[in-house]
Amino acid sequence: MVQRVAIVGLGLIGGSLGLALVPSRGIKVTGYDWDLATMDRALKMGAVHQVGELHQVVAEADIVFLCTPINTIAKMAREIIKFCRPGSVLTDVGSTKQGIVEVFDDFSQYGVWGIGGHPMAGSERQGIAGADQYLFENAVYILTPGRNSPATAIEKLSSLLRLTGAHIIIMDAKKHDHLVALVSHLPHLVASALVAM
Repeated sequence: MVQRVAIVGLGLIGGSLGLALVPSRGIKVTGYDWDLATMDRALKMGAVHQVGELHQVVAEADIVFLCTPINTIAKMAREIIKFCRPGSVLTDVGSTKQGIVEVFDDFSQYGVWGIGGHPMAGSERQGIAGADQYLFENAVYILTPGRNSPATAIEKLSSLLRLTGAHIIIMDAKKHDHLVALVSHLPHLVASALVAM
């Protein structure tokens, strides 16, 4: 059972995740953000139970969510892996998965299980100010396990995410990236074609 969750990056997605999980009984949510004002606001609005230094937040967690910008996730994962405890799950919320899952696969040597994640949810508002407890309600949340991810780790993460109201889909990282590219680029191609007509 998951008792401690760490959220690294308390913006729209991280803050919304915290707001959805904090009311759950028996789960303690801690957070970290490099912006002190963001940590303070997340604490005041109830998106986390407490905040702390990065190494402390990560070391205590059963599941660590990396909710940082997509171009920082791999670097941040490599930075924090030495603080994660064996048996914990490391996941992210980035929109591309193959490269991140390849990085996560190397972490099994530490006894940490990396599972890619992509919540198909968002808002026109950005940052902690846009955080919404119901952002994941009825949204698809894709998980992309790596080659070393045990079924128990996948189920642990899936069960936790179901508390947010999200619908979990398990998918290969390469397939995810292909499908998301189609969904993302197709509207632009259609719009360009219409303009050209």
